[in-house]
Amino acid sequence: MNNQKYLNISLFIAQLIIIFLLVFKISSSLREFSDEIVSLSSNISFWFNGFDFSAGTSSQYYSYSPKLTSGPLSAIGSSIAWKFTENLVFLRVSNFLYVYLVQLIFCYFLSKIYKFSLLKLIMICSFAITSVPWWYGTLYSLGEMISSIIFFNSIFLYPFYRKTSLVMIAFSIFFGKFIFVIGFIGFYFSVLIFEKISRKIIKDCFYFCIPLLIWLMLVSLYYDSSVLVYMSDFYSSYFEQKEKFGSLDFSYRNVIDSFISSEVSTWNISVLLRVLLSPLILSFVLLKKNGLERKLKLHLFFAYFSIYLYFWILNPNKSVIYSQDFTYITLVIALICLMFNYSELDSLTKIAVILIVSFYMSSNILFVMFLLIILGLFIKKFKKELLSYVVIAFLVISQFNSLFESRKNENLDFQISECVENFNSVICNSNGYK
Repeated sequence: MNNQKYLNISLFIAQLIIIFLLVFKISSSLREFSDEIVSLSSNISFWFNGFDFSAGTSSQYYSYSPKLTSGPLSAIGSSIAWKFTENLVFLRVSNFLYVYLVQLIFCYFLSKIYKFSLLKLIMICSFAITSVPWWYGTLYSLGEMISSIIFFNSIFLYPFYRKTSLVMIAFSIFFGKFIFVIGFIGFYFSVLIFEKISRKIIKDCFYFCIPLLIWLMLVSLYYDSSVLVYMSDFYSSYFEQKEKFGSLDFSYRNVIDSFISSEVSTWNISVLLRVLLSPLILSFVLLKKNGLERKLKLHLFFAYFSIYLYFWILNPNKSVIYSQDFTYITLVIALICLMFNYSELDSLTKIAVILIVSFYMSSNILFVMFLLIILGLFIKKFKKELLSYVVIAFLVISQFNSLFESRKNENLDFQISECVENFNSVICNSNGYK
């Protein structure tokens, strides 16, 4: 038992070192991104300027502008770091550290409730937040990953902490990324399937609306016009700009045109497998009568699959950035099934979760090796504990490979002195910024 404990700790420490070396290297080599400066500026203003959520003097990103799509939860880490350093690399690393700590807190509660091994759960989630497509959006202070973590982990907590879970879900929507309102609609639809119409709905609405009321109160203080005008502007920005957010046109022709004109054609096969195929395979896993508790599985399924359908059917751009909204939970659930519920799965479901995890290996060689070795263990009789160690070993090796490959990345000398000195400067908000 002690040997197993020491092995788990050793693997965790190794993974932790690899992760932060990787994060530091990627932070040093990521090119400038205008959305990063907008998010940093608006978040720093929110947390250190009396909750005034604005990105400087720009007419486009004024106080509580609907165009500020990454909310105040997206850059808490980099905002705090701004008080101590103006170094952009350390701002990026600090924001990842913040997201990572939030994930650790959720891991602690989930391990207690579901009787998961805490260290193994942490290693699973650590792999997920550095392996989904465009995971480094966290380094850019964007809101997709932190909102995904809060939203989906809150669903895991929902059966045990209903009120708190609803409040956190609402915070992930109104203070994170509004797109998760689609996931909430799907999630709560599944709640109604089991509970029908009851008094609980009224209580649920009350707790869900707490973050919304806080947000609207702040809007009333800072928005140039009334709350009603804000809501009208918000609706116009999100639901009337078809070129950005799509339209409720489910026709075959519109779906095909949206697919052809999107950036999907620029993706490689690994991204397609992760973004298109793995959530579909997970749907099969969750709809089977084994593994996780049935009610929880349906909650998770309706939540992530509603976002998945929006992405593929209605979203006109299909930017890989937004795939984190459902690939994060796809990978986490697959790993949980593989690590903690393996003995409860039938043969076909075992193959399905193995296949999903294999898609997220960081090289073709690791992809093939993972499939061959894990399927070999699947065919032969083996101890369950052996499987978990083999899987974790592959996760760590995959992350090490990402670190090894990142050595080729050139460290950049960021030419954003004006922004570092003053995040409210006009140049930081201009379209001319890279």
